[in-house]
Amino acid sequence: MAEAVKTKYNLGNTPDVPSPLNVELHETYKKMHAEGVPVPPFREPNNIPKRCGRTLSLPPFQLIGWTPLVEINQITKEEGAVARVVAAKFEGLNPSSLVKDRITLEMVLDAEQKGLITPGLTTLIEPSGGNTGIALALSDNLLASIPNSFMLDQFNNPQNPLSHFKTTGPEIWTATEGKIDIIVGTAGTGGTISGTGHYLKSMNPKVKVVGVEPAESPVMQGGKLWPHVVQGTGPEMIPETIDVSVMDELVSVTDEETLTMTGRFGLEEGLLVGISSGVAIAGALKVAKKPENTGKLIVALLPSAGERYLSTILFKDIKGEWKI
Repeated sequence: MAEAVKTKYNLGNTPDVPSPLNVELHETYKKMHAEGVPVPPFREPNNIPKRCGRTLSLPPFQLIGWTPLVEINQITKEEGAVARVVAAKFEGLNPSSLVKDRITLEMVLDAEQKGLITPGLTTLIEPSGGNTGIALALSDNLLASIPNSFMLDQFNNPQNPLSHFKTTGPEIWTATEGKIDIIVGTAGTGGTISGTGHYLKSMNPKVKVVGVEPAESPVMQGGKLWPHVVQGTGPEMIPETIDVSVMDELVSVTDEETLTMTGRFGLEEGLLVGISSGVAIAGALKVAKKPENTGKLIVALLPSAGERYLSTILFKDIKGEWKI
């Protein structure tokens, strides 16, 4: 068996065992499951009416979470899915149209509570996906040059997967009344699928966790890093926050499948989603067509809405038509 990852970022293949961060998180998950997952009052299900516009005193951060679970109807029929239900957890309805709202809130609150940052004084710096290595280098330079700056470090921050253990997982469990069989998600930092997967397995060990990544760059499966069109997924490295050990299966989706499914989802299901969501949908449909998943309830995690991708290849036909 391979040794646990000892470096901050594993730039090689997928480890056979969890990273040191995830070893610690496994114990945290067990403790939280035994003692109960702490849920802020604004995230309680019975407070949903207040979060749907019936009050004018609602701070934007309280709108994070409790995103809808939408059944995918038309495409599943056309693709011959045998699963009973394939539903999409649409994170595009968070305030910033991204699943990242969840981890940002938790990381900022945690840093404030620990006295690491001061509201109104500290400058927050954070590398994003895409050219991750370059972003990390630039972040280090900015930290050195900007006084009172702090990096939340989503690639190495335990609050990333913990936020999904505390919110996304319980939301899906509640919405499906505990009947979910399979959860499908992509991996950028890996926090969403890792934290959500751990929560659902803590409630029912039989829940299957499926990770999806670009076929052109199957890093989690031990393959080589290679260029692909999917922004926000398909990590250029294996961050501490990815826990491959919680995943029962890894599915690959090509760029062509991703772009086609993303476009079809908007046209046929009525939801404008981002490219990374297209990866999750395409992966979920592959899982939903397997004979062994007949009658199963599958949930796909959709990380973002589509308006952030208007300048990308996803909308090249529209851009050409309108000469944008």
